[in-house]
Amino acid sequence: MRNSLPARVLAAARLPRPFKRLRRSGSRIALVLLCAVAAVLAAAGLAPAMASTGPSMTVNGNSVNIAIQGPHNSLKFYWAVNGTATWHAETIAGPGTTFSAPSMTVNGNSVNISAMGPGHRLKFYWAVNGTSTWHAETVAGAGSTYSAPSMTVNHNSVNIAAMGPGNRLRFYWAVNGTATWNPETVAVI
Repeated sequence: MRNSLPARVLAAARLPRPFKRLRRSGSRIALVLLCAVAAVLAAAGLAPAMASTGPSMTVNGNSVNIAIQGPHNSLKFYWAVNGTATWHAETIAGPGTTFSAPSMTVNGNSVNISAMGPGHRLKFYWAVNGTSTWHAETVAGAGSTYSAPSMTVNHNSVNIAAMGPGNRLRFYWAVNGTATWNPETVAVI
C-alpha cells in the first residue's frame, strides 16, 4: 500500500523542473484566457440591452406607425397605409438625442412620442398627421429620467410615467396645446 496513486499521477509529480514551470505557465495562460473570455461574454451580454431597444407601434386611422431608437441614439419614425407595403421613414431627432425605447400614442389628429433624452432628460415629440414636421419639448430636465417612459392620452391631456432619481416613479401631464408639464411623484419604489 506504499504507492496507492496511479503510476501516471506519480510520473507527473516527478516532472523535470522546466516542465513544472511550463505547467504553471500553462495554468496562468489558461486563467488569463478564461478571464478574457468571461469579460467578452459579459460585454456581449450587456451590449444588446444597451444598443438595441424595442419599437413602439400604434394604429393611426388607416395607417400603422412605428417609432424606434435608431442608429447613434437617434429617434426614427415609420408609417405605412394599411394594405400597402410602402413604408415611409422620418427622422424625429438626430444622433445623440434618444437613450431609451420610445413610447408612442395617437392624440386626435397628431402622433405623440416620448423617450429619455441626453443627460437623463424626458423628451416629448409631436407631429400633426400628414406632416413630417416634428416639434420637440423637454418634459423634465437633466437628471430627471432613468427609464424608458410609458405614455397615454387622457381625454384632453397627455400622461407620461417614468422612473426618476432615487427610485421615484414620476408622472407628468400636460393639457393638449400647451407646453406646460405638471410633475408628480407617484411612489418611491
